[in-house]
Amino acid sequence: MRTSILIVYFGTALISTQALGGENMRTACTALPAMVSSSLPDFFSAIRTCTRKPQGSTAGYEIAGTRHGSERRAFFDASGALIGLDDTVDLGSLPAPILAVIADRYAGLPILRVRKMRRATSVFYEMRVEKDGHHQDILFNGLGMRET
Repeated sequence: MRTSILIVYFGTALISTQALGGENMRTACTALPAMVSSSLPDFFSAIRTCTRKPQGSTAGYEIAGTRHGSERRAFFDASGALIGLDDTVDLGSLPAPILAVIADRYAGLPILRVRKMRRATSVFYEMRVEKDGHHQDILFNGLGMRET
């Protein structure tokens, strides 16, 4: 049995969403389905954006804001079920195998962001580094390793 590190490099396409404030923000968030809006206080201390996004023939919702001072995004399906949760985390909170890879392969590079991403029953970690003047996102699976 052989163990190897799963690291996926990918370019990031950022979708810009204009941050809403004041009355406009309340209007955008109150237009969410009741099942989504009723769960927002459980996930956020402060909400920055509420966005409806098509998911096939139905709608999905992305809510961005903060929880205890950290950036957070939550993804809900049309029924109001949580389908994903992204949190900005400290580097030290990553699992030891991922920290070992970072120390070995990315030592000395500026780390701009570390994010924990939960989808269904899977956990991924995304680290953004700056290399040669460009941002590079590195995705790890939950343990940083997979069996081959």
